[in-house]
Amino acid sequence: MVRTFIAIDLGQETKDIIESKVLDEISKIDVDVKLVEKENLHLTLKFLGEIHERRVSDVKEVLERISSEKKKFSMRLHGLGAFPNSRSARVVWIGVEDGREELHNLASEIDSELHKIGFKRERKRFHPHITVCRVKTPRNISKIRSLIEALRDLEVGVEEVNCLSLKKSTLTSKGPIYEDLHKFPLQD
Repeated sequence: MVRTFIAIDLGQETKDIIESKVLDEISKIDVDVKLVEKENLHLTLKFLGEIHERRVSDVKEVLERISSEKKKFSMRLHGLGAFPNSRSARVVWIGVEDGREELHNLASEIDSELHKIGFKRERKRFHPHITVCRVKTPRNISKIRSLIEALRDLEVGVEEVNCLSLKKSTLTSKGPIYEDLHKFPLQD
């Protein structure tokens, strides 16, 4: 069994900006959170969970087909938010402005095509975002709320979406380790 998900990777420059403008700021406040490691920052299109090794090739076929028909596009990363909301934040994220429609279409097509070969459909509505931390306890949650408010209009920058990644996630005591199983370039 392999724990897998489909993602859009971020460039090093974008990760550096997120580290300096967001991760470093969160680490300065006294809250119980688990920061996402800089090298693990990404945008998840679909989480597949534990799948049999033999199913990986089925997923690859679907992603090969989809990526061969999709054009590259840009997304603008903007603002800090939280799920379910800033008052009771469990996940803190950076949002996406420009490129949302393309991301929605991509996630929807991936979900639909994988459903045809036996994968479960997503129950939740797709909300494109980059997770930056998970809140472990509500202690000092008001500090998280204040930071989200302060960075509501944060401009991270524009990221070129030119590839889909099928990733393996190995859970360890120090956090997940992500490994690319395969990359699927989008078209010019």
